[in-house]
Amino acid sequence: MELLPEELQKSLAEGPGPLVTISGRKMPLQEGFDDYVVDYLARIWPLGEIPGMDAFFVSNMMIERLRFEGYSDEWERQFTEDVLRATQLSQQQVSTAFMRSEDFVRYYEPYLQTEDD
Repeated sequence: MELLPEELQKSLAEGPGPLVTISGRKMPLQEGFDDYVVDYLARIWPLGEIPGMDAFFVSNMMIERLRFEGYSDEWERQFTEDVLRATQLSQQQVSTAFMRSEDFVRYYEPYLQTEDD
């Protein structure tokens, strides 16, 4: 939460705490990081999609509790097994939660550049 603007932190602190809405799952990273998938792509709840506020990555290991699970049916369950998991296994991809240190630094380095660099 400390990465959010101070005003937004104060507003969210009065509510149930930091919650997210998941908007994507098992997403590949950019080229050059083909060994990894992002478990989930998320947005701050209750804000959702707001101009200027990017979605962010969430790993399985960051989730403490599931508050609500959205719509699911047999087609979705089959898609999860036959496409998402099968692709991850066949391409031998692992979650970014298990990213090697050197890959982690290489991936996030461009995001950490300041205007002074």
